[in-house]
Amino acid sequence: MLDDVTRLVEDHWTLARLELSDGLRQSSGDLGRLLGAALCGLVGYGFTCSGVAVVLAERIGTTGALFMVGGANLLVAVALGAWGTQRLKRRRWLSRTAVELDRTVSALKSSGPQPELPRG
Repeated sequence: MLDDVTRLVEDHWTLARLELSDGLRQSSGDLGRLLGAALCGLVGYGFTCSGVAVVLAERIGTTGALFMVGGANLLVAVALGAWGTQRLKRRRWLSRTAVELDRTVSALKSSGPQPELPRG
């Protein structure tokens, strides 16, 4: 019985590692593309914001223009941060492992009383 439980735990551990590595592999490519786009876009974005601030400075003054451009950037950052956080929370890591673990627990409970495993 102890050998069966040990084998079962090893199988669950293997499944968890495989599922986690698969999820990380898929996410790493997306993350790399996102990072590349962010780095390229950052330079252009900086120049664009500077240009907008210069144009606005002619109408509302330098201080007002800088605050307006900075405030708009903060709003965009908050919106993107909220969107990214929401998407990350929806991702179900190790979902197959959790299902298998639930099935195992149910099977063990329904098989009757089990001897207590030694702790140590």
